[in-house]
Amino acid sequence: MLVSTLDFDSYKGTYAIGKISEGTGKTWASNRSTVGKRKNRKCKVEKVFTSVGLKRVGVVQGATGDIVALTGISDITIGQTLAIRL
Repeated sequence: MLVSTLDFDSYKGTYAIGKISEGTGKTWASNRSTVGKRKNRKCKVEKVFTSVGLKRVGVVQGATGDIVALTGISDITIGQTLAIRL
């Protein structure tokens, strides 16, 4: 998933929002983030959300093509790529 925008909530923290291009995005999945010189940094996703109208709804996982918001990644930036650890 390529992070295309960020959102912030004082309760859950930073949301990394983007479209899943391949595979799934699961809650508590181990991921690797890549940007610039910080390659293969480990991170875990706490929650996965999708939008229904203007509301953000929690889901167990997002599928290919879904636009999702992920929480639990503290220092995420726009342009980072998240990939499931193999």
